[in-house]
Amino acid sequence: MYINKMQKALRLMNIRLDVAIRDLAGKSGRAILDAILAGHRDPVYLASLAHFRVKKSKEEIAAALHGNWREDLLFELRSCLTFYDAYKKEILVCDQKIESIMTAYIPELTF
Repeated sequence: MYINKMQKALRLMNIRLDVAIRDLAGKSGRAILDAILAGHRDPVYLASLAHFRVKKSKEEIAAALHGNWREDLLFELRSCLTFYDAYKKEILVCDQKIESIMTAYIPELTF
């Protein structure tokens, strides 16, 4: 849900990162989002942060990163990314707890 909200905020700023990079939460998408939220606005610099395995060229990515940087939408982008990180962390904690409970029910295998 928060990934979709981030995509919407970027689209409203005429930034089409979702077209250039398949996964906003992946390595390249996250690096670019973090740089945007750190204040970097140069499309060439932002495109240089993309991992070499991204199928689009650096020029195509840079072309998708031209837009208007509205403060209200940047605030929404930062908030959504913060909520996404919080949910991801809590899911990890839940998964670890489930794993620890499940290992208590797995009988010891003896050969």
